[in-house]
Amino acid sequence: MSRLSQAELSVMTRLHALSTPLTAMSDLTAILNEALEAIMELQGADFGNIRFYDDATKTLKIVAHRGLGQEFLNRFETMDASDATIQGSALRSGARVLIHDIITHPDHRQDRDIAA
Repeated sequence: MSRLSQAELSVMTRLHALSTPLTAMSDLTAILNEALEAIMELQGADFGNIRFYDDATKTLKIVAHRGLGQEFLNRFETMDASDATIQGSALRSGARVLIHDIITHPDHRQDRDIAA
């Protein structure tokens, strides 16, 4: 049996610490905010968001966020498949879209100012 690295142990400890209070919470917004904070901590992220897909309107909507500016929220709060954005691409294809560098990606010029 291999031993866990310190980083792996830290991640497992954080996930356990997250799961315990979530089981007692009934407020979905509070649960999502706690989950987002934990995910950002585990990933070493400075900002992030959680989106829900609304099947009735065929849109993605930001339901929790941290560290995002108002300009970003105004532009990307609700997205649909017709949007010429990363989120629109994902909705059209039905698959995950990975962009390694939005600043240099040729299909997403319109998002560069906000991304920067």
